[in-house]
Amino acid sequence: MTQNDNQQAEWHAQAPVEEQTAHPRPPSREEGKKDFVPYLISWNLTQRCNLRCKHCYINASTAMPGELSTDEALRVLDGIAEVGPGALLILSGGEPLLRPDLDVLVAGDVDDALVSATDRIIADFCKEFGDVETAMPIVKHQFTKAGVDVKEPTKDALLRALHALAEIEHGYKSDERVSENLTRRSGWVRKAN
Repeated sequence: MTQNDNQQAEWHAQAPVEEQTAHPRPPSREEGKKDFVPYLISWNLTQRCNLRCKHCYINASTAMPGELSTDEALRVLDGIAEVGPGALLILSGGEPLLRPDLDVLVAGDVDDALVSATDRIIADFCKEFGDVETAMPIVKHQFTKAGVDVKEPTKDALLRALHALAEIEHGYKSDERVSENLTRRSGWVRKAN
C-alpha cells in the first residue's frame, strides 16, 4: 500500500459512513457553507419524439399529458436563471425541436441576439423539414459553407446560410412557403443587435 492508500484507509476507519461516499452531498445552508450553484442543468422539455433510438433512456414517443405550457416553461427558465446564473442549460427530451414553442423558449433572455436568432433558425428549419435527424446535418453543412459560427454568428454569414437553406427547401416546399420562411428567418437576423 502507498502512503496515500494508508491515509485513505485511516480516514475511512474514522469517518462516519455517510461521509464515506465518493460524491459527498453539497453542504447545507444550516452548516454555514456556501450555497450550491449548478454549473450544468439538463431539462427534458418534452416526451415527444419522432425517433426510436435504441440507446434512449427516456422511452419517448408522444407528449405526456400535463407537459408545461409556454408560459409555465418560461417561468421555469426564469427560475433556472435565478438558481444557476451562468449555468450551461441543455434542452433535451424526447426531441426538444418538436416542441412547437421552442423558438419562443430559446429566444427568451439570451445575451446575444444573433445567437438567439441562430437557435431560432435551426429550430424553425428542423420543424419545417419535419425530420430532425435528417435536417440537422443539412443545417450544419449549410452553416459551415456560409461561414456561420453558432457561438459568434455574424449577420452576413447567417443571411448567406438562410439563402442556402431556402434553396434546399425549394426541393420539397412551394415557392410561396419558401419565401415566407426566408422572410421570417431573415427578420430575426435583421432585428438582432
